[in-house]
Parts: sequence; C-alpha cells; structure tokens
Amino acid sequence: MKPVKFHPEAQIEFLNSSLYYEEQQEYLGKRFIEHVEESVRRIQINPLLYPIAEDDCRKCRVNKFPYGIIYRIKKIHIEIIAVMNLYRKPGYWKKRLK
Repeated sequence: MKPVKFHPEAQIEFLNSSLYYEEQQEYLGKRFIEHVEESVRRIQINPLLYPIAEDDCRKCRVNKFPYGIIYRIKKIHIEIIAVMNLYRKPGYWKKRLK
C-alpha cells in the first residue's frame, strides 16, 4: 500500500469539518473522523476503484456523511487533495493541483 499525504488545505478541511460535527452533537465529530479514515484505508487498498472526478483526480464518497475525498495517485504516495462537502462549491479544490 502506498502511504497517504494530505494537501495542507485538505488537512485543515478535515479538522474543521470534524470540529463542526462535534459542535452539532457529542461524538459526531469522532464518527466523522472514523468514516474518513475508513475511506482513506479503502483508497489505499484499491486506489483505482473510485471514479475519476477530473484529470487524474478521483473521488471516494465518505459513508454516512455528505463528503467526498478527492485524491490522486502519485508515484510514491497517494495525495489527498480535498475532504469536501458534496453540497458546497464543486471544483473549488482544482486550484490545489500543481
């Protein structure tokens, strides 16, 4: 399995989203983290399983939450580009591609 590296802005999104859910309901933030981590593990196990979102980026939906993980497969690792709310600003993450 290739290691995973989060884009700095994706890491911030992940943290902010988990804090938001925790404010809404106790332990909901923890459940969000668990589901995102499970999605990341699924990506690591089979990175080609998920559909292409754009160019060389793919999208994996997070179970039980309206979120998707945008990632791309690099030579030595998998880069998480965004942990995005599926109902907000589609495509905002494209500026992170370099």
